[in-house]
Amino acid sequence: METKPIGGIKSVSLFAAGAVGLTTMPIEVELTAHGSLYEQRLTTANGIITVEHTLKLVARKTDAQKWCQSDFINHALIGGLVADVTLNDGQQIRVGYSDSLLDEQPLRLESVVVTSENSIAKTPTVTLTLSSQDTTINV
Repeated sequence: METKPIGGIKSVSLFAAGAVGLTTMPIEVELTAHGSLYEQRLTTANGIITVEHTLKLVARKTDAQKWCQSDFINHALIGGLVADVTLNDGQQIRVGYSDSLLDEQPLRLESVVVTSENSIAKTPTVTLTLSSQDTTINV
């Protein structure tokens, strides 16, 4: 299995998958210094190999309003997204798109969580979680 590099996320640009897109693409939101991550998980069930890609993005609530707009949420649910991710070490990866599947397995919205935090000194955050599954991998 070819794996993508793993590391803290510095920035992300989100694009519409397929022909129908949002007029405001790409969506870029300033991320908090900690909390965002990319995970690639290989699992098997009944002899089928599945790779799940999960992108968890964390931003201050004031910076993440684009993620909370209904057109963005609807597209992330229905059409899906492709993410260009820059890791903290400078490496770049594309998630939700592959050379073999193109954008047939885009990232889809898993959740949007708004956290008020438990202290007046802490800034409220929004966590956007996107994921996709791929059952065609090179072993």
